Amino acid sequence: MNTLVRHSIVALALAGVSALAAGCEGMKNPFAPAPSTTPSATDLSADAGYCVDEINRLRSTVGAPPLLRDETVETFSNEAARVDGDAHEIHKHFRDTVGGNGVASAENEIPWWNLYDWGSVRTIVKRGLAIEWAEGPGGGHYDNMTGAYTAVACGISIKNGEVTITQDFR
Repeated sequence: MNTLVRHSIVALALAGVSALAAGCEGMKNPFAPAPSTTPSATDLSADAGYCVDEINRLRSTVGAPPLLRDETVETFSNEAARVDGDAHEIHKHFRDTVGGNGVASAENEIPWWNLYDWGSVRTIVKRGLAIEWAEGPGGGHYDNMTGAYTAVACGISIKNGEVTITQDFR
């Protein structure tokens, strides 16, 4: 093969690779997790509200009345999520403070889910609550979610890309 033909084949191959690469730029891997960013405090407040709404949506499917989102419980729940997330110990703050000296009567927890793997706090809320709910009657998380409480709050903490969510009931 002469030099001119060889250079022509290489040039065509490179042009083809460049065209393929340009065409793939807009494609996304459907299996890749969404890129993560650390949500702002405002986002976390909205996500906590979403969590309360989702608990109430699940409660409504069994005829349980909605729970109010309570600021006092939410302050406790945010601290519980932070303490438990830092310590990597579920219900640590709840146990250590006896439910915030009575602020909360029961607690569920979604501990240390990787934000990068799940893409958003809301996805973690939805999936975590679904797992708790799936326990059904007699399961501790389900029984807390359907219990005769009047208020609930969700605390959310993100540390090193790990999300911890507590749901505290009063």
